[in-house]
Amino acid sequence: VNKLILTSPKLPQDLLINQGNFAWQGSQFEFSGVDAAMGRSSVSNISGKSNWKKSPMVSAQSGLSIIYPEDINPLVFASNNPSKPLTRFIPRKGKVTFERMTHSGPVAGMPQDQLAFSADVKQVNLSSKGLPASLLVDRGHISWHQNQLTLTNINARMGKSKISQFSATFDIKSQVSFRLNCKSATLFAGEIYPVIASFETFQPDFKAFSATEGTLVLTDVDVNGPVQAPAQWHYDLKAAIQNMAVYSEALGDPLTINS
Repeated sequence: VNKLILTSPKLPQDLLINQGNFAWQGSQFEFSGVDAAMGRSSVSNISGKSNWKKSPMVSAQSGLSIIYPEDINPLVFASNNPSKPLTRFIPRKGKVTFERMTHSGPVAGMPQDQLAFSADVKQVNLSSKGLPASLLVDRGHISWHQNQLTLTNINARMGKSKISQFSATFDIKSQVSFRLNCKSATLFAGEIYPVIASFETFQPDFKAFSATEGTLVLTDVDVNGPVQAPAQWHYDLKAAIQNMAVYSEALGDPLTINS
C-alpha cells in the first residue's frame, strides 16, 4: 500500500496510511511496515495480525509514535463519558511521544476486560484546564491489562513540583482502588493544593484551610486504598516541610511552618 486514505464516521479525521504490506489468508489478516497518520499524529513501523473469526481480535506493535491530544481525544473520550470532576484534566494541548507500543483486543468495540496496551514513554508535554502548569514526563512505562492501569518508573514535573521513580496501579472495577509509590517528590503547595482541593472527595477535609506557599518534600512514599474513600487510605512515607504557610479563618493570621 502507498498513500491510502481511509474515511469513516467513527474517525474524527481521515486516516492516512503512507506505506505498508498486507496479507490475508483464510481468517487471518497480517500487516507489517505500516506508517500511519491522522492529523498531526503519526505511528511508524506498525506490524501485527488479526484473526477474523466469530469474535475478531487484533494484536499489533509499533515503533515511534507521536500523538497530539486534539487528534486522539475524540476517539478516546467520545464514548467513555468521563466523570465531570475528571473532565477538566483531559489534555487539551501538548504532545505525547512513545518509543514502542503494543496493543491487543477486539477489532470492534473496546470491552475493557479484553483490551491490553503498553507503551514506553519517551516524552510527554500536556496541559489541561485542571492543572496550574504543563505536565512534563521524560521517562516511564504505561500499560493496561485486565481492567488494571499501571504506571512504572515515571519521572514527571509540573511547574516547580517534581516527582521521581513514580509507580502506580489502578484497579478499574465497581470500586476503583489504587496503590502508588515513589522514591521522592518535591511538591510546591501553590501548585498542588488547588488540584487536590478541587476534588469533591477531598473538599470536606480541605475547605477549612488552604496552603498556597511552601514546599513539601516526600520520600519513600507508599499509599493505597479505594479512590473515592480517602479516609480508608493507608500511608507509609517520610515528609519534610519548608516555609509552609497555612491559612484558616479559625487561626486568623497565617500559620507559618519554617521547617
